[in-house]
Amino acid sequence: MTTETMSAYALAVEEHAAGIFHLNAGAAASCPECLKAHGIEDTGDIETMQEQIGEIDEGSFSWSPCDCCGSRLGGDRHAAHGWDNQDIARANLIHLDICTDCVFYTGYGDEPTEWSAEVPR
Repeated sequence: MTTETMSAYALAVEEHAAGIFHLNAGAAASCPECLKAHGIEDTGDIETMQEQIGEIDEGSFSWSPCDCCGSRLGGDRHAAHGWDNQDIARANLIHLDICTDCVFYTGYGDEPTEWSAEVPR
């Protein structure tokens, strides 16, 4: 797909998520920000910590821009993660807060039918 045939939404994701690889929605036990946000102690047991996060991981309302598409509309933001290098062995984990539209886009490739990066006037 070329930029001429990409939707405004896909172009926004490409611009705002540039340099982030293997983007996945959801809280991660390997992310200190997620552990802190959910009040989970880092015990080193990733499996148990991930189960604890999975039980309480849900989005929360925010006016902050989406870290994936840049939308400034208020709405739920969900934890997501990516890497700063294509080679995960040399990469650092990046914590993101993404909108619900981007959760579905990163998970299933579904683009929103109505989308705007701007706050309605």
